Amino acid sequence: MSLPPLELLVLPALVILLVGVVTPADQLFPNQFDVYLYFQNAEALAHGHLPYSGFPFEYPPLALVPMTVPYLVWPGGPPPFEVYHWLFLGWEAALLVALVGTLGAIAQRVWPADGSRTVAIRLVVLTIVAAPSLAWRFDLFPALLSALAVLAALQGRAGVAGAAVALGVLAKLYPAVLVPAIVLPWILSRDWQRVAKFALVGAAIFVFVAGLVFGLVGDAIWSPITYQNERGLQAESIGAGLLLLRAVVTETPARLTFDHSAVHVAGPWAERILAIQLPILIAALGGIALIAYRRFRVDVERLGSIDPASLVTAVAATIAALLVTNKVFSVQYVVWLLPFAALLPRRQFWLFAVIAALSVGIHPLNYDKLIEEQPPVIYLLNVRNALVVGLLGWLAVSLWRDTKTTPKQDSEVIDIDEEVARPAGLEPTTFRSAT
Repeated sequence: MSLPPLELLVLPALVILLVGVVTPADQLFPNQFDVYLYFQNAEALAHGHLPYSGFPFEYPPLALVPMTVPYLVWPGGPPPFEVYHWLFLGWEAALLVALVGTLGAIAQRVWPADGSRTVAIRLVVLTIVAAPSLAWRFDLFPALLSALAVLAALQGRAGVAGAAVALGVLAKLYPAVLVPAIVLPWILSRDWQRVAKFALVGAAIFVFVAGLVFGLVGDAIWSPITYQNERGLQAESIGAGLLLLRAVVTETPARLTFDHSAVHVAGPWAERILAIQLPILIAALGGIALIAYRRFRVDVERLGSIDPASLVTAVAATIAALLVTNKVFSVQYVVWLLPFAALLPRRQFWLFAVIAALSVGIHPLNYDKLIEEQPPVIYLLNVRNALVVGLLGWLAVSLWRDTKTTPKQDSEVIDIDEEVARPAGLEPTTFRSAT
């Protein structure tokens, strides 16, 4: 595996640390209040309290890992928050270094010429534009696990891929949607051994952790699912943005509610959107899976194997579909797509960079103005949301498009070592490099 140059490997981490230097402590409240909640959760766990039953906790159990590790590594005993938020920032910087290395390994398969360097430079750009989301949220942890799952799938390491997906789901649920994109290539090649290994390892880890937590807290383990089901239409989501825009046009203030640690848009129209949200989400994810299946099949027929760029596009499209159809679109959700956006073709990458920058412009920079329903911020929100919808459509078209019409970095077919780079367990070893 070829790693990026040392300066590019650590530069995104240095950018994250710089965020802490330039962020006044008083700006952590209320704009980045999540990191204080993480501190409280870690403190409660360190004092012997259990999540769900002993203190309220809205996330799956392994979300406690990125919250608690910074708390426990402090050698001087329990750290005060003034120290903890720096420790958390250091933890995020370390995760970012690991992400650069992981994406560099994937990029070597997408752009064999100089993939690791290219993706490292792109991550520097994305770290700059999305710094607040990366620095003060724990979503980089499941994002790294998702990237590791994709790398393992490309290497044909089904058990590792299953473990990474299971751990990601136990941290933030959303990596579950990646299963079709990862498993479909093995299904196409009738590699049932890898399918079974992926499923068995993933299920074993999930059942073990969930069973352990259930034994400690009982039925309270289901509280994160109940919590999410009870949430309304979060203010930054696609549907909420349209309702806020409607309120501006009709000069009728929207009805906002402040619950579940977030701001939601309520009212009859919000209820109508919520009633159809889940079916639309399932249809969107299913549609992307079908398009990905078609693309993978074309790759196998024409190339003899799955193009790594096709898998990356399928994963990115799946996550984009989740963002578009979800009833919640908090700013940190941009981090879910960030690793795979760094691997997309150039114009799609820059579109995502604009989306990430606009998201920060909404939260934390202008969230108070959004709550006040100031028109410029509502327009900004809807522009961001329209661009996300546009990116999803673009990715879906890219998947559907015939392989011969896909723009390539090189027009030649590149032969690479079977044991090192055979993705998805397929026998042929011919790959195309893609931009």
